[in-house]
Amino acid sequence: TYEGMQQMELIEIIVNATKHADYIAKSPIDTQREHFKTLSKDLTYLIAITGTANTLYEQFCPMYDKGSAWLSTSKEVKNPYYGSKMLKCGSVKKQIN
Repeated sequence: TYEGMQQMELIEIIVNATKHADYIAKSPIDTQREHFKTLSKDLTYLIAITGTANTLYEQFCPMYDKGSAWLSTSKEVKNPYYGSKMLKCGSVKKQIN
């Protein structure tokens, strides 16, 4: 179980992530991208605290908004920021186990 500061951090991350997911669900694509960037950061922080049973890959696109990261279950880069325009743009920065 998580106690003290960790528990408070987890609650804050979950609240923020939920807000960003809501914006993504109801916004135009440009706004979705902005919130996806922040949601990706939230999830990375969450996994740093909780760990993961799955292998994840932190991937990075240098082109979107001065550089943006996301998590993937696949090593293959499929850039969510530019979709089919630049689907392969990016690289794996870190493997998370």
